Amino acid sequence: YKRQAVSQSYRSKESGGIHSFDLNGALNFYDRFYVGATLGLYSVNYDRTSEYNEDFTDKDGNGHGGYTLGNDFWVDGSGVDFKLGFILRPFESSSFRIGAAVHTPTFFSLKERNTAYLRFDLSEELNDITRPYDARGNDTEGEYEYKLVTPWKFNASMGYTIGSSVALGVEYEYSDRTKAKMKDPDGYELGQTEDIKAMMKPVHTLRVGAEFKLAPEFSFRLGYNHITAPLKSDAFKYLPVNSMRTDTEFSNPGATNNYTFGCGYRGESFYVDMAYLYNTYKETFYAFDSLELPGTKVTNNNHKVCLLYTSPSPRDSTSS
Repeated sequence: YKRQAVSQSYRSKESGGIHSFDLNGALNFYDRFYVGATLGLYSVNYDRTSEYNEDFTDKDGNGHGGYTLGNDFWVDGSGVDFKLGFILRPFESSSFRIGAAVHTPTFFSLKERNTAYLRFDLSEELNDITRPYDARGNDTEGEYEYKLVTPWKFNASMGYTIGSSVALGVEYEYSDRTKAKMKDPDGYELGQTEDIKAMMKPVHTLRVGAEFKLAPEFSFRLGYNHITAPLKSDAFKYLPVNSMRTDTEFSNPGATNNYTFGCGYRGESFYVDMAYLYNTYKETFYAFDSLELPGTKVTNNNHKVCLLYTSPSPRDSTSS
């Protein structure tokens, strides 16, 4: 028979991430100058599974099996950084304020593990699943330990309050991703640092927000956040030749835009707050790195709604 069509599909699932724990301290000088510092502690626990599938049919539409290439990836570790910032009210009679902050690099110690499998059913004879195995024939997995040093981050902001009913704020943040570094467990710089310089870009972040008090108990908020693309358009995913990973797929994201609005009511007996976030960005998805394979353009639109409600506890209630 002659195979004439290939049906392709891709699926991925991820969970976990970076969890932060902050130790904060602050000083207030005459209600005009405020200084704050934060020691950030991070715990990394992330896993990702993906499957790439191809099914074959002949010219008459009859199925002739296919295969699934699967990957499992885990990363665990910890990190630490330090943040220092201030807020200044330059005019005693005005609510106008300026602020600035600097974030040191985050120093991560990470450990990656990964494995892969190939499941196929091309015929009755070719129907099985295979995994990487060692010299003794036992299933095995890849393991890699390294240190990641993120770039410095700089922040500047301004704010102003109009009477007691309107609050305005704008904030700018800069981080040069090309300055990140990868090192081995002994602290020696790895070759991936040069890949970071070649593929990453400086990232600019702009945040603008406003809050309006429509009544003493009711407030309304609006916000906008723009983050420039962190990668160059020709960046690609590189897997070492001795890696067990076969998840060649990757995406190059573009700029991200976030739009938010919310409202809140604070009464004598309860407090309720609602917020809506619309997140949108475009990316180019590649199954693998090849000049002959154009990327697939993807637009991501995410909607989130959060609702917070609090009421006084019985011990706060009074009766007569």
